Amino acid sequence: MLFFITIDYSRAAPELEPAGRPDYAEGMKPADSAKNAVIALKVQPGSGRNEITDTAAEIIRVRVTAAPEHGKANRAVAELLAERLGLPKSRVTIVRGLTSRRKVAAVAGLSEAEVREKLGKTD
Repeated sequence: MLFFITIDYSRAAPELEPAGRPDYAEGMKPADSAKNAVIALKVQPGSGRNEITDTAAEIIRVRVTAAPEHGKANRAVAELLAERLGLPKSRVTIVRGLTSRRKVAAVAGLSEAEVREKLGKTD
């Protein structure tokens, strides 16, 4: 016996998107987007050291020593960004590209200009 279920997305709440990616990271509201940066990254896992380079470029290059398996490199990228930005790890989230070298990260509480300024400084 087969059952077919149809879902009428036209009756869904207007703030929900039935397909595609949201314009904001999970846990962030569109109204807060001025203080929530979304940055493009190119990640090189298995590198000799953890470092962030090319911060002036459109896509920020990140190298991490962690292997690209079971999310280790993604966690290492989020931790490195949080450390360099002086934020708790919970404020940095990889929102796209979990299995790719090209990723998009969301940083809660900072604008994109603030993120680029902090990452550009060498301590």
